Amino acid sequence: MKYIIPTISLLLLLCFLSSCGNPGGVTLVKDGQAQAVLVVPPDSDTMRLQSIASFQKILERSTGTRLPEVSTLQEAAQYEGRIVFGPSAITEGLGFGDVTLQPEEFKLKTSNGDLIILAEDRVLGSDKPMNIWTDIRSEEARVTQWALGYLLDRHLGVRFLWPGELGTVVPPHENSSLPEMDVTWQQPLVRRSFNVIEANDANIEWLNYHQFAGKRTDYRFRHSFRKGADNGPWQKTHPHLLAKNPEGIPSVYRNKPAFFKLCLTEPETSSEIVRLWREAGAPDFWDVTPNDGNGFCTCDNCRAIDKEYGNLELSKENIWKRNGDAQFTERYVWFWNQLLEKMRSVNADVQVGIYLYGATRDAPVHQKLHPGVVGEMVSGWDFSRWKQWQAAGIDGVGLRPNWLYMSAAGPHLPLNQAGDYLAKARDNGMLTISLDCFHEYWADQGPYYYLLTRMVARPEMTKDEVIAEYVAAFGAAAPAMREYLNYWSDYSKEVAWNIPAGGKLSQDPNGMYEKLSLEKFGEVMHPLQGHWKMMPHIYTPKKLSDADAILVKGQSMTDDPDTIERLEYFRDGLRLVVQINAYLRSGIKPYPDDKLQELKIFHQKMKAKYDYWNSKDLFFLAYWGMSGKDVDVVGM
Repeated sequence: MKYIIPTISLLLLLCFLSSCGNPGGVTLVKDGQAQAVLVVPPDSDTMRLQSIASFQKILERSTGTRLPEVSTLQEAAQYEGRIVFGPSAITEGLGFGDVTLQPEEFKLKTSNGDLIILAEDRVLGSDKPMNIWTDIRSEEARVTQWALGYLLDRHLGVRFLWPGELGTVVPPHENSSLPEMDVTWQQPLVRRSFNVIEANDANIEWLNYHQFAGKRTDYRFRHSFRKGADNGPWQKTHPHLLAKNPEGIPSVYRNKPAFFKLCLTEPETSSEIVRLWREAGAPDFWDVTPNDGNGFCTCDNCRAIDKEYGNLELSKENIWKRNGDAQFTERYVWFWNQLLEKMRSVNADVQVGIYLYGATRDAPVHQKLHPGVVGEMVSGWDFSRWKQWQAAGIDGVGLRPNWLYMSAAGPHLPLNQAGDYLAKARDNGMLTISLDCFHEYWADQGPYYYLLTRMVARPEMTKDEVIAEYVAAFGAAAPAMREYLNYWSDYSKEVAWNIPAGGKLSQDPNGMYEKLSLEKFGEVMHPLQGHWKMMPHIYTPKKLSDADAILVKGQSMTDDPDTIERLEYFRDGLRLVVQINAYLRSGIKPYPDDKLQELKIFHQKMKAKYDYWNSKDLFFLAYWGMSGKDVDVVGM
């Protein structure tokens, strides 16, 4: 799938007119005075009104002027230009009643001195989280905001570096105009999501300015045999179908109730999945991703499938514990193909969803997939796996990396590796993107978040263009910010953190992380806890001090108070790492409670100092059992 860039009647250039006219376009502000009016239909929903309020706030920061808002064309008669929102009775009266919008599509059209904005938001009607990882607001597509963001981005030069006012870079303009335009835009990816732990107005607004929220598909990939997932918690309802341990007993691996596996060769297993799918109305999409962790079935029949279809012969103990990153893709492809034969006899369009992850990370070699399999890739920087799955016959691939867990809360900026991978994915049919998880380490990893989301919002931009854009937002201090990004980007490559992908993928056995992990802890630790434990050994005082010196240099290069404060934000990100390191210094439990309290006090000070600070390090220290296991993970 190639990306289709919007068709625009004239090349859209940054256009700020002073004394000259603006034929065909709309003048917003001239000499500090409003020249246009917003025509907002009286029946506009809350989401549209919120998007307009955000636009007005940013426009006022840029020009010092807010545009008047009216609800009828009659009230707008005295103004030179009108920005009219629809679809509505008003836009129908202006001749746009026959325009049909596709899902998640907006149109911007200048006509007779007006700018018509047509956009339909996807309102889900509740702010109740779906689970601890996913707030329902992150599933909503605020398409009106996308349309207004298109104008702010391309015509006012606004950059949304991180949530909040400080992270929003707004160039000042006494005069502001929009050129003649005819734009139709639909976000190319059919689903875009961060796993948002704590949604708030600021981070939801930021995500939508980057078009990184919402979906127009039934695709929802997850470990599907858990509470609330497609197939439910079978360890309770179907214990006889659980994977058999080396003693031949249906069991849950290490008694983790959300991590059980199934015996795939039990005929009832596939029949029961089909029954549940039919009870749900035989929808076009049904997720069948195995649960996380190990504990795969060791029965003779499942092992026979391994041998017949994958030429794989492993001991029962090795299968159960999945030693050596064992792959069971061939076993699962055999199973998925059986499922599809049954399901497509009922619904010829059905697709089953899977994670390309863990024991099913590698593409099959000895079998082809039946039509109807779609998946999300959970892997490292090696793009060859993507191509191999396509060669095996998968219908489509989305991107769902665990990259953001790497380095824990440290300044990890693998901008080149991530940007190159994402560019290849865009060029090779990427369907969806789902990032796990929204850790919100903005002061340490914010440029990384910006790169990933910006390359989705602006698919015509290259990795290097996005990085250059981020750097340029620091004005006279841009050279220092470029040096700072290069400093941590180079160090990320030197450290070579291993990658969480249903196991631990090595970047480089001779890299700093693996060598130091062996030296300090006697093993190459799994990323999810290991990267936290290794923070004090990777982010040494000297390394942090040298990075801070770059930021101090940047502050000396500018007299702009906002830029100085933005650089101070990054300095406080380094101070956060110092605080976390002080807590984790020993590397073993029990960690010092006094240092934990100091870390909590530090966060309180940051929340008071900045308009946005929402770092989730305390959450994850608890989640990984490193500050008391006070986060319930069962069933998630």
